[in-house]
Amino acid sequence: MQDNNPWDLIYNPIYKLDNPDQRIANDIDASTSVFARIVTIASKSVVILIFLTYSYHAVAGAKATVVIYSVALGLMLMYRLLLKPLAKYTFKQERREGDFRYAHARIRDYAEPISFYEGQQMEKNYVRKTLDLVLENQKKLAIWGTLFGIYSSLNTWVPYLTSLGVNAVFLWQMNYDPTTLANLYYVSATYSNQIMNSFSELMSLGIDIAIFEGNLYRLVELDERIETLSETAPNRKTTFVYDDKVIFNNVTCVTPQNTYLVHNLDVVISRGTNVLITGPSGCGKSSLVRSLVGLWRSDGVITKPEMFGNGGVFYLPQKPYLVTGTLRDQVIYPHKQSQVSDAELLYYLNEANIESVFIQFGGWEAVQDWGKVLSPGEQQRLVFARLFYHRPLFAVLDESTSALDTYNEQNLYKKCIERKFTLISIAHKVNLRQFHDIALHFDGQGGYTLNNITEEEKERLRVDKKWVPIEEQKGLLNLHARDSTIQTNFVNKRKESKFSNYYVVRLAKIWKTMQGYEGTLISSILLFFLVAIPIIQAIATSVWPILIEPVLTSVFTVDKEGFGYWFPCLCLAILGTYILLPVGVGVSHFLSVRYRCSLMNYLHDLYFDNNQILKLNSKGSTIDNVDQRIAKSTADVTLAMNPNSNSYACFTLLLFNTISNTATPLCALIFLVSSGLVPPGPAAFILGASLAALLLSSLFVYWMSRTVYTKARIEGDFRFDHIRLRENAEAVCFHGGLGMLKEKDILEDSFKKVVKASRSWIIASSFFNLVNSLFLQLSNPISIAITLWVLVSTNQLNSLNATDLYGSIGSLKAIIGNALLSCLALINILQPLSSNKGNIARIAQLIEEMEENNSKLIGERTHQDRIEGDLFSFKKLVCVTPTGKELNRPGITAEVTKHDRLLLMGPSGCGKSSLVRTLADIWQFSSGSLTHPPKASTLFLPQKPYMLLGTLRDQLTYPHTLQDAPQDEQLRGLLKRVNLGYLLNRYALDEELVWGSVLSPGEQQRLSFARLLYHSPPFAVLDEATNALDPANEADMYQLCAEQGIALISVGHRPSLLAYHNLLLVYDGCGGWSFWREGREGDLNAVLVKSIEGQGSH
Repeated sequence: MQDNNPWDLIYNPIYKLDNPDQRIANDIDASTSVFARIVTIASKSVVILIFLTYSYHAVAGAKATVVIYSVALGLMLMYRLLLKPLAKYTFKQERREGDFRYAHARIRDYAEPISFYEGQQMEKNYVRKTLDLVLENQKKLAIWGTLFGIYSSLNTWVPYLTSLGVNAVFLWQMNYDPTTLANLYYVSATYSNQIMNSFSELMSLGIDIAIFEGNLYRLVELDERIETLSETAPNRKTTFVYDDKVIFNNVTCVTPQNTYLVHNLDVVISRGTNVLITGPSGCGKSSLVRSLVGLWRSDGVITKPEMFGNGGVFYLPQKPYLVTGTLRDQVIYPHKQSQVSDAELLYYLNEANIESVFIQFGGWEAVQDWGKVLSPGEQQRLVFARLFYHRPLFAVLDESTSALDTYNEQNLYKKCIERKFTLISIAHKVNLRQFHDIALHFDGQGGYTLNNITEEEKERLRVDKKWVPIEEQKGLLNLHARDSTIQTNFVNKRKESKFSNYYVVRLAKIWKTMQGYEGTLISSILLFFLVAIPIIQAIATSVWPILIEPVLTSVFTVDKEGFGYWFPCLCLAILGTYILLPVGVGVSHFLSVRYRCSLMNYLHDLYFDNNQILKLNSKGSTIDNVDQRIAKSTADVTLAMNPNSNSYACFTLLLFNTISNTATPLCALIFLVSSGLVPPGPAAFILGASLAALLLSSLFVYWMSRTVYTKARIEGDFRFDHIRLRENAEAVCFHGGLGMLKEKDILEDSFKKVVKASRSWIIASSFFNLVNSLFLQLSNPISIAITLWVLVSTNQLNSLNATDLYGSIGSLKAIIGNALLSCLALINILQPLSSNKGNIARIAQLIEEMEENNSKLIGERTHQDRIEGDLFSFKKLVCVTPTGKELNRPGITAEVTKHDRLLLMGPSGCGKSSLVRTLADIWQFSSGSLTHPPKASTLFLPQKPYMLLGTLRDQLTYPHTLQDAPQDEQLRGLLKRVNLGYLLNRYALDEELVWGSVLSPGEQQRLSFARLLYHSPPFAVLDEATNALDPANEADMYQLCAEQGIALISVGHRPSLLAYHNLLLVYDGCGGWSFWREGREGDLNAVLVKSIEGQGSH
């Protein structure tokens, strides 16, 4: 958060890094969790290893110790050889999961433009493409994870079998009597087994180390990139001199790609001299602002005030930046605390004509997703209130009134001049020349001209004329009244609980979707093995301990022939039994890949249909963090990054462990009773003790599941804060060091919530682990006590000789201990069950909400007053927001044929864009009727140009797929027609870039017009589609539409737009409207100015 690092990491092609937000928000958390496990296990195992090695050497001798160490080190070496490919695929999985999540997060941010274009199918294809990469790597990860699982499972029993064989061989050489031999054998077996187990624990850290290495590499890469940025910052910075004026002394603007835009600029801007910067899109106007801020390097010397804000320079970037927080935070940003009273802040809102938000949202402490609840015009007026608050000497306005009507625009410029701000404006509107003294024009070829704006020219721009409307309806609404529905939904949406509350119901819903979407034959076969393997393993686990008695008897009696027979049988039984475990885990991993594919297909089919992406990501939605639920929660229940751990609560792995940990104790108890080795009394005690432990542990499940659910939601907010910073890095950097500090505070506050939620989760899981560990530690003395109980109750203590007694004790202890541990193993599924429960709840809620939305939308689609025809016709049409708020009353009546061009004008927030959303069938209407052409006959260009993730070709053909793409020559011709032919010299048609950051807003708008010409529909709806274009390019775009024969419905504020339309619909800001038809040539512009100026009284 310093030296403009966020901007460089995201946009600068030399220093940018993939997913820096994910590295900070996700990878640090994953690395620290795994590191804690590595340190804990490693330190414990090393200390135990040192102590036990000394003890074992004293009992069994040096040769036995060397053999034990040789086997252990050999296993560690082989383990390490398998670790490298697993680390590689783990790293790839983390990166691809990050790309997959970002694709969903971006849809959340651009939901409305995508809905306008009906681009859901193409977005779905792109998301599916990223998912395919995720699943492809997940399969490879499952293969290597299974191999690791097999090897790790063998390591669980190789130490036991090795110690069994090695101790027998070396103790036989010491010629002890049977009793001494048995005692020493038990002691040496315990030591050697624990030595091997310590090595096994160290080896089990291999996968954790692989995960840690993958995450650490990404964090180190981020850290090194930031260090490089810090080291090279002086070389990348423009030479600044600080004074109370702005001077560009022989300045040449250079892009990060080393493209030179403006050459040898010499301009002196003294206080009180307002400068208007104009020129074609992409000529370097905004680049000059970036150089002034210090984002881009430029040759030459720039003089400017040193202070930011009060007494210095303040920047209003092209895209209004609204910070996460209260209404007060929007005005004082980037200050942490207000420097003035609330009354004075309200005065600034009033001066910017945006005081209505104070009333509408309930005061200064109101918290909203301001970028969604406010229109672009309202956002621009709100940042002007921010400008008034900071009171700078110089105000740099980069297209800062592009979404405003003439009245509000002129009012804001007048207020700035009254406050004696020196203005440096970038704009295309001709009428803004009246507020400036000098015009700086860039020619697009690196040159520039500097001319004075005369008073005569300013006076000509202020001339008013009159004109009479055809029809006029006065408004009956107060659009600025507080919308309590919005406030209630936003604040309390997470408190609503209209969803299924039972885990079984939710699980059944998820299971149904996963079963029905992928090939059922292969999935059924995998599911069969997933169920059969743990049952077979449970039976085998219950039976093999009976082989221990003949093995131990042959050891104590030095029966080498018997030992040579029974010991290999025992080895085969154990290894054959426990090799099934990793095989079953591997099956669960492959099944999880298929189920994840099925679940994602189902969710995507719902999500990308019926405008769900807009419905779920708009105000009033009861579902938070939709992108996180789809991309992260589904991964948590279908992906096990660590095959030896249940920490990810993988659904299929959880299912496998549930069956295994349920079948094993049942088989063990049945075997205990049916074999007659253990009387019913001790068997019942084992069952009762296990059930009591299970009941006590289950008390923590609800607590843990709630903490997991809360933790997932808060972490989703934290990740989205980083994504928001990633999307608005330039706007943040425009606010200088204070902006960085403010964003740092926001992220720290968000992180504190994460820490608090994590602390609750840690406390719950720690209590659970404490109880679980206590039961496991008590299992050994309890199994010894039960063994003695059995021997006493069956009178074997008196009837057996010492050798047979030791063998019987060893066998019974193994059988009883195995049964007891099998029962206690049920506890192990509770923790992942609680994690799984939280994620299952979030996914099930999302599915239920989307299915409910579908049923509602189907009803809305059957609106009998929405008629398909060959024109647009409104008859008493009353538009409403999704929360049910009416935006115009009385209803609008107008008609647009194939030969008409309708312009919508009026104050910001009066309902112009809402009518566009109604035409696009995104919003509904409460009364009246609407006739509209078929959807295929209309293309919408939304306020925010949408540049999808993909190639330059994709931008032109969106939302068509590659199969529909035309020849390259046609696409090149389209770029040339919209004056973007020079892009062909910079980029290839199939080059993939983040086009929203590479292209200027004006270039993005012209690219959108190229998209319009490519589709060439009969009708086009343009919502502020030229507000970033200069007059010449704007005229060219409308001329191209006329030549193509495209009928238009446009939303705009510039009076110059009137020349390209023959119909006009003006909103009065109170729900009323007036309809105009083109009259005598030259009259219309002045009439509109007169009508809009009359709105100041509203």
